[in-house]
Parts: sequence; structure tokens; C-alpha cells
Amino acid sequence: MFKAALTLVMISSSADAQGMRGRIDLECDVSGSAMQGTVGTVTNRGEDGQTEYGTVMGQMPVALQDQVLLWVEGDDGRMHVPKAIVPRLHGGDNGWFKLKKLSVTDDEISGKVAISAVNNPKFSIDRYTGKFRLSGKTGVLFGTCGIPQPRPVERKF
Repeated sequence: MFKAALTLVMISSSADAQGMRGRIDLECDVSGSAMQGTVGTVTNRGEDGQTEYGTVMGQMPVALQDQVLLWVEGDDGRMHVPKAIVPRLHGGDNGWFKLKKLSVTDDEISGKVAISAVNNPKFSIDRYTGKFRLSGKTGVLFGTCGIPQPRPVERKF
């Protein structure tokens, strides 16, 4: 009987250490770059004097500083990412995107963010340092995460 109780305690504390029993809420201050679509017009005057016009479309990186919010509970979780890295066609619910292939260990929280059918950036958070990294087709973000702190409400007047 003593062995069974000891085993139960070890399983329970292992689940606690991995963050599997309760909800984890994180707030991350991030910076990085987002790929933004650009459109330009090109004018070319040929040797024969004729002018030709064309439209060029592409993407270019734009620097950003923003915040990422995240919650994880068991094998479920959501992430709120900056609008700058969300493409025009996307899923989600009011900016919150489901986490796929979610892994929560003693050392790290990692997985993919299901932004759209073809855009599932990978993310990882070091649970000791709080270092955050997200990389995908529409951007790269680095930063530091922590537990959200209540903000004092200041009066306007």
C-alpha cells in the first residue's frame, strides 16, 4: 500500500512540474520583423523612345515591437499574435489562434500556431529564462515572457 501511494505522489508532482494540471497564462514583450506586402509601379523608357509601365508586387521585412499573449491548459492552448504577422486570409478567433503539436515540459513550452492552412509558425518558450521565439512565413519574433502582472487602474481626473 505504501508503494502505491508513493507512485501516485510522484506522478502528481511530475504533472505539476510540467504545467499539465493548471492553466499557464503568459505575456511576452517581443520585437522582430514581419513580412509585409508591397506594390510598386515601374516605368521604363526603351531605346526607341517608347515608355513601358509595369506593376511589381513583393514582400519586404518591416521591424516591429509588440506583445504576444498565450495560455496553455493541459494539451490545449491559444496564442494572440501581433496583427502585423497575420496574413489577410487567416483563421483564429478575435486574434487568438489554436496551438498545434503543443509540448509542455519542465524546460520548455513549444508548438505551432495555427494562423492559416499554410501558415503555422513554430514557437518556443524557455521556462527558466522566459526567452520567446516565433518564426514562420510572415515573420520572426524574439522576446521575453512572464506571468502577467495586474496593472493599477489610474484615474483620468
